[in-house]
Amino acid sequence: MSRRPLPPLNSLRAFEAVAREQSLSAASDELGVTASAVGHQIRNLEKNLGIRLFDRRGKRLVPTQTGARYAEALGRGFDTLFRATEAIRRQEDGAPITVSATPAMALRWLAPVLDRFREDGLGEFRIDASSREADLAAGEADLDIRYGRAADGELMTEVLFSESVFPVCDAAHAAALTEAAELTRAPLIFVDDWGRRGGTWSAWRDWCAAAGVPGEDLREAGRYAEMDRAVAAAAAGEGLAIGAQRHLDQHPALVRPFDGPEVTYSAFLVALPEVAEEPTIRRLMKRLVAEARRTRGVIHEGAF
Repeated sequence: MSRRPLPPLNSLRAFEAVAREQSLSAASDELGVTASAVGHQIRNLEKNLGIRLFDRRGKRLVPTQTGARYAEALGRGFDTLFRATEAIRRQEDGAPITVSATPAMALRWLAPVLDRFREDGLGEFRIDASSREADLAAGEADLDIRYGRAADGELMTEVLFSESVFPVCDAAHAAALTEAAELTRAPLIFVDDWGRRGGTWSAWRDWCAAAGVPGEDLREAGRYAEMDRAVAAAAAGEGLAIGAQRHLDQHPALVRPFDGPEVTYSAFLVALPEVAEEPTIRRLMKRLVAEARRTRGVIHEGAF
C-alpha cells in the first residue's frame, strides 16, 4: 500500500518546536533560523494539511486541540529518530552510553564498575551524576538508576539493590516516644534525593501509611541530600530519620524508637523499551545486574 506524501521535515520540526515553546522566537533560537522563517514553515504546514494548528493569545502561540495532539505525536517521533540515530552512532563510532545516577551511587558503585567494563572492552560510558531523574524520552541518558518502591511500568526495569527501612534516632528522642502515632509531633529529618529522584514517593509518608499514622502534617527538622547524612544527623540528636539495619550497625548512638513496619525500597535500572533492545544497551544492563548481585554489600558503604 502506497503512503501519502508527508509534509516537509523542516515544517514539521518548526511546528513541533513552536508548539512546545509556544513562541516563534524561542523556536527560532532552538532551530537556528529566523522567527520569520519559522512562521513561514508554520503557514506552509497549515496550508499543506488544510487545518489551523495555532491560536494566538497575546504573544503566545497556543496549539489548537488538533495541533496539540499532532505536536505530541511528532515529539515522540522525533525522540525515536534521535534514539535510532544515537544507536547507529554508538555502533559505528563508539559513542558513549550515558548512565544517570545519584552522586552517591555514581561515586561509590557505578564509576568503579564502568571503569572495569571499559577496561574489559565493553564500550565507552558517560556518567550523569545528578539528584534529578534523567528525562529518558528527551535523550538525557540511555539508562537511569531510580529509587522507590516500584518503577515506571512503561520502562524496561531491572532491580539492582533493595533495602528495608524504618525510623531511627538517638536514645534521647526515643525516650520521648512510646508509639508510632506520636511521630506527628516529632522532629523528622528528610532526604531531598528521595523526593526528586523517586518521583512519586516519600519515605516518611510511605512509612506512616504502612504504620497507619497520618502523614500529611509531619514536622520537618532538617533536610539532607543523602540518606546517610540524614541518619548521621539523627545519630547526633537532630531528630528522627529513615534508616536501615546497616545504619544501626554503623552508629552505636542510633536505636529504633518503637516497633513498627519496615518499608522496602529498591534501586531500579531503567531504560526505554526501544533503547533496551539495542545490543550494546542490553549487554550493559545484563552486566550491571550481574555486578549488583556480586556486590550486594555496596549498600553498606552508603551507595543508597
